[in-house]
Amino acid sequence: MKTKKTILKYVLVLGMGLVVSMSCSKDSDESSSETPGVNLPENGELVVDGGISEDDLTTFKGEIGILLDARPYIKKGQPVAKVKVTPNEGGLFEPVVLDIDQFTNYASFKIGLENLSADIETSLRNGIDLTVDLLNTDGNTLFTENLSNVLFKENGTKEILRGNAAQDLNTEIYLNPDTPYFMQLVAAGGDIETKALDTENFLSFGGLPPCPDLLNGPVDNPSIHTEADFANDNLSQQFYFQKHNGEENVYSIIARSSNTYLRISEFNFFAISYLNVLSSQQNKVDNYTSLSDNFKFRIKKVNDSYQLF
Repeated sequence: MKTKKTILKYVLVLGMGLVVSMSCSKDSDESSSETPGVNLPENGELVVDGGISEDDLTTFKGEIGILLDARPYIKKGQPVAKVKVTPNEGGLFEPVVLDIDQFTNYASFKIGLENLSADIETSLRNGIDLTVDLLNTDGNTLFTENLSNVLFKENGTKEILRGNAAQDLNTEIYLNPDTPYFMQLVAAGGDIETKALDTENFLSFGGLPPCPDLLNGPVDNPSIHTEADFANDNLSQQFYFQKHNGEENVYSIIARSSNTYLRISEFNFFAISYLNVLSSQQNKVDNYTSLSDNFKFRIKKVNDSYQLF
């Protein structure tokens, strides 16, 4: 911060020096009866040429366009590099191929208003249907999406390319072992609910609640909390993940509040098997690869979420 202040001071000092220098030069010019470097005609009249007309100046009327978001494809590891945008209705504009920015994963399409008739501009502003082909670096079409009623605006309307038909090639999951994560309940239909895994209450997360220990009180205590609040100070809803190298997407899970591992317990009831996620008395260890399979969870990527299996 001190360096920034010093640099700003230098900039201001230099700027003032230039102003003073120019002012001195101006005063000197006004006090002189002759203008150095300028030759005036003997009769004292300046000759002025015709200059430029208004027709020689180009007036910028602005642009309208769209922003195509290709991140769903990039996140799935698909090698899309370009998009080809084609209007479904003829006469609006010619098909155009755009590069996908490798940093933002956006493709920007703009049209100058000076190149559009009033009717075409109105059609674009009111919304048109587009066919968007996603291409690889060689220009081959990998996927095609149809967009309906796309509005062209000055600041660029964002349109997300969903990538629902694209296979997810990024099957490997990486979770930072030093970052705590929250875990939410996934309903049978696949929807993510607002309830979260919590180590505060004495219930299980999964099938049936475990039987209590009559002498020592309830056991096995991760529960489905009422609501996930995602607060930094709510340690009972935060968990660390330790990856087992050599086993694809297999992790051990540590409750942050107790620094102990979660475990899997299978419960059979009338030939029906239930799997429960339970807490344990096993403290976190560096040699976690020695843990039994009851402490190992396989994680799969389902759409945009990671789920325990």
